[in-house]
Formats: sequence, structure tokens, C-alpha cells
Amino acid sequence: RIHVKDDDTPHTGAWRAKYKIVSGNERLKFNMSTDEETNDGILSVIKPLDFEGIPVRLLVIAVENEEPLFSCEKGTMGRVETSNDNNITVKVNVMDINDAPDRKST
Repeated sequence: RIHVKDDDTPHTGAWRAKYKIVSGNERLKFNMSTDEETNDGILSVIKPLDFEGIPVRLLVIAVENEEPLFSCEKGTMGRVETSNDNNITVKVNVMDINDAPDRKST
């Protein structure tokens, strides 16, 4: 789980977080979803991982609100662009298990 703190009114579009994996998921082995009650991000493995293939995965995850952020300065309202400062890197260590040997008949 990935926790974010948002001071907007709970359960509104300004509060609800959208999580997205922006790198490290090229083979589509992971999925991000949002817990509707806590607003936490939930990282799930949706395809098998292989220790022998890649034992460590680095995922960069971004988060933003469902509704865009706006600011009012000097009487003018404008959209605030989010930066990569809100991105986090998650390290996934794949455990090595004792695979059964492949048997090939000759």
C-alpha cells in the first residue's frame, strides 16, 4: 500500500487519488488501484514474476487527484501543473523458489 495525505473533503474528486505506474511495468506484470475508503494506492502483481528473469523490479509510481488542482492568484484562476516531485520509486524483490527440474524425454 502507498499512503497519501490529502486535506480536501474526503470522498470528493479533489480528494480521490489516481495512481499510475509510469515506468518499470513494461511487461504489464503490475496493476495500481485506489482503496476508495482510505485513498491508499494498492500495488498488485497480476502476472507471475520469475527470479531467474529479473530478481529486482523498480517501479516509478505517480499520483494525482481525479480533479485537477487550481489556484487563484491576483484574481485569476489557473490550473496548477503537477511535477514529478510526487512520484515515488518502489523496489520489488522477487523471491527465489526451488523450481522443479524440467524433464525432457528423449
